[in-house]
Amino acid sequence: MSLLAVVPTLGTRPDLLERTLRSLDEQADDTMSIVIVTPRVDDPATQEMTNRFDADLRGDPGSGLAAALNRGLAAGSDQDYFLWLNDDDVLLPGAIDACREALKSDTSAVMVYGNIEYVDPLGRHLTTSRLGPVAQWVMTIGPNLVPQPGSIARLDAVVRVGGFDEDLQYALDQDLFLRLRRTGRIIHIDRTVARYTWHPDALTVKNRQLSIREAEGVRRRYRGTLGRVAAYPLDLATRAVVTMASHRLSERARVDEQWRRFLA
Repeated sequence: MSLLAVVPTLGTRPDLLERTLRSLDEQADDTMSIVIVTPRVDDPATQEMTNRFDADLRGDPGSGLAAALNRGLAAGSDQDYFLWLNDDDVLLPGAIDACREALKSDTSAVMVYGNIEYVDPLGRHLTTSRLGPVAQWVMTIGPNLVPQPGSIARLDAVVRVGGFDEDLQYALDQDLFLRLRRTGRIIHIDRTVARYTWHPDALTVKNRQLSIREAEGVRRRYRGTLGRVAAYPLDLATRAVVTMASHRLSERARVDEQWRRFLA
């Protein structure tokens, strides 16, 4: 069964983009269609990688990540599954086969996700998320701990719920996952399937409070009136926990970078 893989990129990190595309190519999946969405469609390096990895190149609308992902979705045709990888994240060998087998064996499931390893910009291990099935329940009342790079959804389900909300900047994955969860089951496989690059100075890290508040707004969309009131203390607790966890990961990444420079 075929798969649509969308890779949004600004085109400013060709070395990392190549690593991401290589991780898709190494899945050895002849049914996979790769779509690169970038504002730099005329960039020679991007064009070369597009040809080398037999990908489709689409122009970024320039109005945010959600719009770029929707542009990639629009490039799909009759594929069965969908995933998206940012241009600095990678899939581990066998990830697609493992996720796809899980979806094939459970026809009531609309999405599957595995465990994910967090690494610094140089690829060094920071931590591994192994919350498993708990993560999808946590995202209804707290932070989204369902790993986006380690997830695959049924393409028709993603299209049916309307794709990505282009009004969102930070919590677009949580919003999509919550909408998908309303239409079918989300399942977990106990296998590390992807690496997520944690950038201490990334936009979502720098704007952590804006990201947290946007996620709170997303969760409220899917709660009743009583749920919105009852969950307010949980939202306050989530702000503290997410801020602390983000700070710790960023500090660890920075310390690793300082040691690397000292030892170089």
